[in-house]
Amino acid sequence: MNKRIYIVVAIILAALLGGYFFFLSSVEPVIEEEPQEEVVVEEPEEEEPVIERLENENLLTGLPTLTDEAVGLRPVAVMVSNVRASMPQYGIGSADVIVELPIESGATRLMAMFGDMTQIPMIAPTRSARPIFPVMAQGFDIFYAHWGNDPYITHFLYEILGSDRFDGAVNTGGLFGRDQNRLNAGFPLEHTAYFDGTRFKEAAENLGLRLELAENHQPTFNFHPFGEVAVPTGESAETIHIDFRGTTADFTFNAETGLYEKDFNGTPHMDDATGGQLAFTNLFVLESTVFGNAIGHMEFDLSGNGFYISNGIAQPIAWEQQDGLRFFDESGKEILVNRGNSYIAVTHNGGVTFE
Repeated sequence: MNKRIYIVVAIILAALLGGYFFFLSSVEPVIEEEPQEEVVVEEPEEEEPVIERLENENLLTGLPTLTDEAVGLRPVAVMVSNVRASMPQYGIGSADVIVELPIESGATRLMAMFGDMTQIPMIAPTRSARPIFPVMAQGFDIFYAHWGNDPYITHFLYEILGSDRFDGAVNTGGLFGRDQNRLNAGFPLEHTAYFDGTRFKEAAENLGLRLELAENHQPTFNFHPFGEVAVPTGESAETIHIDFRGTTADFTFNAETGLYEKDFNGTPHMDDATGGQLAFTNLFVLESTVFGNAIGHMEFDLSGNGFYISNGIAQPIAWEQQDGLRFFDESGKEILVNRGNSYIAVTHNGGVTFE
């Protein structure tokens, strides 16, 4: 009897041990892996494109048009009247950049800029300085030509900016005079002054002025590579209307020439010397808060939004003037522009429309 009990117990123990060992064999061992260091792949930074500049490149247009005598020399800006009674003007059609700003009573004035001081024509009618023009010229390392100025600007223009000035009121360099033909034609006296740009380099040399660009000079415009004509990213802009609240500037895109042809108050804006209509590769229409100073002359905030317009397209931009005029795309990068002449305007917020 006892022998049978031992046999049964032995059978039960064997069954239990067999099940246990079967369970152990069916469980996969847990192997603890050592923690792996996370590998971070750094993406290479996007390199800024290197823009080729030729020795005789005009820094205002990006075109290789400088004479040998003008390579490395400073540009020149000339103030020009821009009211109906002063028209037609002459010499402005040769400008590399024209800046049009509101001055007072709904009128605008022009600052014609030339990147080659050896190829400046006779220009008329030359007019007085207004506060905002020499401010907008900062960063170009420019000579500034005008005929007189109002008392409000004297300290600012002469002592604070310290720019090299040619003033018709004192006939700096003997470059100013009255156009007898305009006098004979009955133009008001204030619209008969001329600036003889053909003798500028000689006059500046005789005055002992610094002709060379500053060593640390940074060009205002960053151009697309040579041979590349780019279309900005934006909306269609075949026609542009700028309202200066008293004066209008309209532009029509000529697809055959790739230029925007300018109208003044609804009629073609002509240059009497060339007989041609003002036309531009690039338009910069800058919006800002515009206000009058203590004597009613217009000023504006030196930053805002606007549009870069070229090849029939208007690209939204931001802009600022902080010791140099700069233009940025929506990502905050400085924009590249097409090579050619440019028009720059500042108007009130909402002062430009296009289609």
